[in-house]
Amino acid sequence: MPMKSKTLASFSLLAAASLLLVGCAAAEPTPFDQGAPTPSASTTPSSTPAVNEDEALTEAMKGEMGATVLEVLDPRTFRIEPAADEGLSGEATVAVREGSPLVSPAEGECGYDEALAFAKQHFAENPDDGYVLEGSFEFDSYFEKVLAAGFAYIPDYDGQFVITQENAERDQAGLYALCAGFGK
Repeated sequence: MPMKSKTLASFSLLAAASLLLVGCAAAEPTPFDQGAPTPSASTTPSSTPAVNEDEALTEAMKGEMGATVLEVLDPRTFRIEPAADEGLSGEATVAVREGSPLVSPAEGECGYDEALAFAKQHFAENPDDGYVLEGSFEFDSYFEKVLAAGFAYIPDYDGQFVITQENAERDQAGLYALCAGFGK
């Protein structure tokens, strides 16, 4: 092949390669070119093991922990998340402690739907009116309010809210009027 032909062939090959590269550069931008976040040092794995959020929440619930009610599942069972000031995240289902003297209707009993509606309304308006103590759900003002409204009672009660409960029964509040024998 004469020298002129070799030079022309090399030049043609070089021109074709350049066109290919220019064509690639004009291709659609990658996600990084579109403003997508690029990996940073804060998003790369570190040598420090991550804290398991579920384990941290479970551990916190063994003591006392502020809680926000997300959903009332039944008058004694709640889906909660830790209160904002707890510095934890996650969700858990907790129930009123097994030995609690507070009696509310069970599913299928007279007044269950009404007691459930009362609990849902109360915690929708007061989502922070509860806390977890040793794995069980406890409440602040709900205790007195549910007794006063007649949607729960405490058998043989002579404690702090005895007058509240007696007034609800006397006034036929809530389930005292709806369900024969409620509170007995």
